[in-house]
Amino acid sequence: MMNQLFRLTFITFVWKKYKQLIVSTLILILLLWIVEQVQQDFVAYSQLNSDTSYLALSFIVKWAVFTLLCVGFVVVNLSFGKSTLQKKPAKSFFNHKNKEAVGSVSPKKDQNDESSPETGDPFDAIRNKSQLRSKADLLLKKESSKK
Repeated sequence: MMNQLFRLTFITFVWKKYKQLIVSTLILILLLWIVEQVQQDFVAYSQLNSDTSYLALSFIVKWAVFTLLCVGFVVVNLSFGKSTLQKKPAKSFFNHKNKEAVGSVSPKKDQNDESSPETGDPFDAIRNKSQLRSKADLLLKKESSKK
């Protein structure tokens, strides 16, 4: 049971991560197969009719189409590696671009302070808190204030 769950989880992970690459590869293989079958049919037809005048041209066209399909495959999937590496950061409550949220959580700092990085650290607001409290602490405080 767990083995099947792990296998399904792995397959789902691979599919979500490499869906574009898998689908485009299958389409490329299908198109290459179709071109090959059409060219083989033409060769068989030309041999039956004893007309081999366009045989060389059929091979040139076949390899030109193969080359174009492969170049198209590379162009389509060229951005695949870049898009997975350069994902946009998720919007967070602690994101430094959201000045109000950070200002309400952490004490305000001088904006000319050069010790803080420009890109921002999502955990900076947590590090600068005077006291960290859990949900349990907040519930206990809420219960004690009701009494």
